[in-house]
Amino acid sequence: TRTTLARHVLAGLSSSTAGLLPGAAGDADALTGLVLVLSDSVVLGRDWGVPLTPFPGLQQP
Repeated sequence: TRTTLARHVLAGLSSSTAGLLPGAAGDADALTGLVLVLSDSVVLGRDWGVPLTPFPGLQQP
């Protein structure tokens, strides 16, 4: 159950953080913080088995 919870939280954190990026446009500190959280959540998610997803419009190789 810990693995399921970790996957759920990390997948949600990545998508939620990505959704905040447009609102931070023009604010370098906010963008820096969001990019750090997003990158950390993707790396941790990969470690916990969360499947990687491509950016919208791109295909995963």
